[in-house]
Amino acid sequence: MKPSLRIVKNLESCLALPVDHPAFEDGQSCEQFLLELTRLQIQLKEFLLELRLEPERSVLLGSFYQHLLSTHNHISLRLRESLSDSARSLHEQLWQQLDELLHFFYELYHQELDLELRIPQYYQQRASDKRQDRLDRLRSSLVKKNYQSALIDLVIAQIDECWLNTTNTFKQVLFLKEVLTHLESLPRHERPITEFNDLERCILKYNFNTSLFQCFFQNRIQQMLESALLPESLGIKSLIKQIKQLPRLKKQPRLDPRLESMRKFLLRYCQQEMAALESNPSFSQEPLKVRLLASADEVALLFKAAVDAKIIECISLQYLFKVLSPHLASQRQSSLSAGSLRSKTYELNEISVKRVRTMLEKTIHSLENAYQEQLRHLP
Repeated sequence: MKPSLRIVKNLESCLALPVDHPAFEDGQSCEQFLLELTRLQIQLKEFLLELRLEPERSVLLGSFYQHLLSTHNHISLRLRESLSDSARSLHEQLWQQLDELLHFFYELYHQELDLELRIPQYYQQRASDKRQDRLDRLRSSLVKKNYQSALIDLVIAQIDECWLNTTNTFKQVLFLKEVLTHLESLPRHERPITEFNDLERCILKYNFNTSLFQCFFQNRIQQMLESALLPESLGIKSLIKQIKQLPRLKKQPRLDPRLESMRKFLLRYCQQEMAALESNPSFSQEPLKVRLLASADEVALLFKAAVDAKIIECISLQYLFKVLSPHLASQRQSSLSAGSLRSKTYELNEISVKRVRTMLEKTIHSLENAYQEQLRHLP
């Protein structure tokens, strides 16, 4: 057997000593136990750091960790009992030794351990000490980045609840670390109201699927539909497309295993909204259209001129055409696409420019005539 694996076996044998063994009551025996544990601990670290990845090592590390955690927890329980001063002092030293070794294992070897194993009590205690400070800094950062306060409160409360869970496994702890790192690196909120912002995308990516978040996103969808300036059916279709394109993890975690994932919930909610809309007798799949007595080139230039002159305020020309194109028809075309209209604004055609100028001059002349006519009828 390799030296490093033999050390693991020796240390397992050393820790296999029952907690109620006489050595724990006898000062000299307990002191020898601590010295042996320290010696083996140093040797184990030295050899494990030099080892390459091997299947046998992973198996032994898992077995060793289980034994180490069990002994650590037994010692923790023993410290709650009534002990003599000398016995308590030695137990505390033993607990600190085991605590250090557990910390060493967690920091360097958690990827080789069973992720479903429960984390040691020491880790929960250390993490809790830093919890409030880190969450306060996260809250302050998100507020400065202009995210919604109500959503920030929901997120912080949920993370705090997860953090204080005493039955957390390695898998849950690593997941929580990943979420926190993502939240701390979010950019400033600058997305339009019709899109999920980066904080919302993070929540959906990591599947915060509790009933509170479901309620929040139901209200958020209604807000997005009202702000979209699109027919409701098109707004819902656009939302469904946006939800399907959101980033997600390959293995989707669930904060509440009883509930469906947030992605499924939102898609189902949008589909129900669409079904309710289609069942309405007044619903029509075909949007109302306005026909402009101009070519597609001239329609595109008219709206470009209005945007450039700040007569129409919008996010972009593409967005404007996306909103208006379902309701527009040109002199020769019964339907116009947003992409086609946008492409016609890249290169200005001299003939089209002249025709648009003529249309605008006619508009000005018509407006002046209407005003003069009104003046003539004044008393």
